[in-house]
Amino acid sequence: CIAQLTIERLISENKIKIDKEQLKNYEDTYSQYYQQYFKDIMEKLGVSEETYLKINSRYSYLQNELFTALYDEGGSKAVSDEEMKKYVNDNYVHYFYLPMTLENTDDTTTEESSGSEDAAAKKEAAEEANDKIEERANHYVQMFKSGKTEAEVVEQYKTDEAAKSSESSESGETTDASTIQDVSTKYTGKIDDAGLSDELKKTISGMKDKEAKAQEIDGSLYVIYKAPIADYANNIKKAEEITETDTTAVSKTTVLHNMKDEDFKSYIDSEKKKTKYDKNQPCLDKYTISRTISIIEDFNKQQSSN
Repeated sequence: CIAQLTIERLISENKIKIDKEQLKNYEDTYSQYYQQYFKDIMEKLGVSEETYLKINSRYSYLQNELFTALYDEGGSKAVSDEEMKKYVNDNYVHYFYLPMTLENTDDTTTEESSGSEDAAAKKEAAEEANDKIEERANHYVQMFKSGKTEAEVVEQYKTDEAAKSSESSESGETTDASTIQDVSTKYTGKIDDAGLSDELKKTISGMKDKEAKAQEIDGSLYVIYKAPIADYANNIKKAEEITETDTTAVSKTTVLHNMKDEDFKSYIDSEKKKTKYDKNQPCLDKYTISRTISIIEDFNKQQSSN
C-alpha cells in the first residue's frame, strides 16, 4: 500500500538502520499468525506467506522504527521529558482494585417468600458471609490508609483466602497462601482505554489521590485504591530499563504513542503525496472488491459446512 511505500522511503531518507534480528522476530510472530489463523483464506485470495509477511511484519517493524526515530530522543519531532511528564500527570491514572464476590441474598429472599423451610437459614448464612467479606474489605482499605502497598494488601488477601479455605476443608487440609490466585487488577494509563464498566470508571474517576474505599458494584465488593499519578509521571522509562520491582515505572514507548499516534498518522498521510509509485493495473483489475468478497463468502460457507 502507499503508506508502506511511504514509510520505506522515509526510512531510507532518514538513514534509519534496520535491525535484521528484530525484523526476524516480527517475521516469526506474523508467520505463526499466518500458519495458525490465516493460511487457508489467504491462499484462497492468492496471498502467499511471503507477501503476507511483507505487508504485515515488515510494515509493522518499519512503522515502529520510524515512529521512534521521529519522536524519541534526538528525533526531528522529539518529545521532551518534561512534555511526557506533563502528559502523564494530566491524562493518566493509576488504580488498584480487588473484587470480592458477595453472596446473593435475593435468591434466598425469593425462597423464603415461597415457603421454603430452610430459606431463612440460607438468607442468614448469606448475610453473615457478606458481613465477613465487608469486614475483610474494610481491613484492606485501612491497610492502604496506613501506608501499606498494593503487594502487601494482595498478600494479606491471599493469607485470608487460604485461612478461609482451610476452615471449610472437610479433610482438614491446610491451604498454602502461595496457591491462592491474585485476583486484583492494577492499571496505569488513560482511564478511557482501561475497559472498565461505567460504574467502576465513574467511581475511580471521582476518587482523590491516595484514596481507598470499598464499594459494591455488580454483585461484588470492590476494594479500590487510587495512587498519586505524580509518582508515575516522575518514573518514565524505556522498556529495557523497567524491572519487576519498579512498581511505579511507566513505559516511555506507550506514553509517546499515546501522545503522538495521531500526529504520526497525519504526517504519513501528508508524506503519501510525495511518494512515487507505479500501479500494477492488471493486478488491480484481477483483485476487485467484489471478487474478494465473493471468495471470502465462499470460504465462510465451506467452513460452516465442515
